[in-house]
Amino acid sequence: MRKDGSRYSRPASKHEKPWTEAVRQATLIGRPEDVGPPYAVTIAFFHVRPARPKYGWPVSSDVDKLVRGTLDGLVPRILSDDRHVIDLRVRECWSDLPQDAGALVIVERAELTSERVEAVRAAA
Repeated sequence: MRKDGSRYSRPASKHEKPWTEAVRQATLIGRPEDVGPPYAVTIAFFHVRPARPKYGWPVSSDVDKLVRGTLDGLVPRILSDDRHVIDLRVRECWSDLPQDAGALVIVERAELTSERVEAVRAAA
C-alpha cells in the first residue's frame, strides 16, 4: 500500500506485463455481451506439451500469477474491476499444437443462490 492509501501490485515476472497486454488486446476483438458484477470467471490455460514432460500435467508456470495477469487484462472492457470476481475456476491443460497455446476465458454473472452459498460452505 502506498502512503496515499492506494494499492500497488508489483509484477510477478517480466512476462506478466506482456501477457496482461495480450489479454487486453484480445478483448478488443468483437463486442462481448455486457455482464455486470458479481462475476464468475472460468479460465483454461493451454501450454505447449514438452517433448518429455516430467509429469502428466502442466507444471511450467505458477497458476496464480497467470490468473492475476489474465484478470488484470480483462479490466475495463470485460470486467469493471477484478475485485468483483467471486467465483473463479482455473485449469491448466496441455496443447499439442503450439498455435493453440493461450487461454480460454468465460465470464458470467455469478449467481448467489442459497443453494450455491450452502455448497460453498459445505466445501470449506
